[in-house]
Order: sequence, then C-alpha cells, then structure tokens
Amino acid sequence: MRIDISELRKEQGSFLTFEGREKMAAIQFMGEEIRFPEPLQIEGSVTRTDVGYVVSGTVCGSMERQCGRCLERYTSDFSARFDMVFRPMETPPDVNRSSEEEHAPEEEVIFFRGNFIDLKDLIMESVIMEIPMKALCREDCLGLCPICGQNLNQGTCHCAGEKVDERMAALKQLLNND
Repeated sequence: MRIDISELRKEQGSFLTFEGREKMAAIQFMGEEIRFPEPLQIEGSVTRTDVGYVVSGTVCGSMERQCGRCLERYTSDFSARFDMVFRPMETPPDVNRSSEEEHAPEEEVIFFRGNFIDLKDLIMESVIMEIPMKALCREDCLGLCPICGQNLNQGTCHCAGEKVDERMAALKQLLNND
C-alpha cells in the first residue's frame, strides 16, 4: 500500500486518513507456511510533524496455519497496530530543534524519497509480530495419539494402553511394586 503525501508537504500539522485492502502472499515463519486467505484490511492516518510523517493505523485479517498438536489447518483472525515515523531522505537534520523536539532514534525511522510512503514492509512487520509462537487450533486441542497417529479431537484411538519404552520397563515394575 502506497500513500500519496504530496498534499501534506505544504503545511506542518496537516494529516490524512487512509484505508484499503491488500492481498498478502504466504510467508514462511519458523519453518511453517502461513497463508492469508482474504485481503488484509488496513486503515490509519499520516500526520506531518517536525520529525517527519507519523503513520499510525491497524491491519486486520485472518491467517491460515497448521496446528502444532493435531496438524490440521485452521484459520484465526488477528488485528495488529502499527506506528512509525517516515522521514524524507532529502530533509537535512534541523540544528535549531530543541531537546523536546529531538528526532526519533534512527531504528524507529524509515527513510523514503518522493511523494509516496510505501507501507508494505511496515504492514508485514506488524503482521509477523502478531503471529503466536505456538500454533494451536484451540486451547484444548488433544493432538495426535503418539502410537497410532489418530487425531484425538475426532475420536479416541484403539491402542492397547500406554506403550512403555523397553528401556524403562524395569523401572515401571519397581514403581508398580510399591
């Protein structure tokens, strides 16, 4: 998503709002493919300040993942917030700026050229920050039977009890004798 800021260049304090839908390609996250079945909904505002153009907004959508317990694909909704300062490359630092107006640290600033701010990377980063580390289709997912592989959310398996590691069989006998 690109935002035209040519009108904002005229006056400090001016702002504009934006909204739109963006199709996002599947991404790889910690060895897992995450898909986005519908375009993401993006809305926000851009304000011209003395430190640059402050972009704030939200991105909402749904992501399709594979559950870490039962291996079934599932879809979950998410909403992520983004805030960033964009600074034109051609703007020299202002040596007359007071300490209160000191610019944001450079790791919190994205530099750009021309009259357009490209939000693609900012949106991608915001979405990635919202991805839970552990993919679960639901909190009480039972997963798969470690012996036969039956999805325990869809029914019980017919395995003959718990399979004991043969190396631990003697220890199990000692525990059963107590």
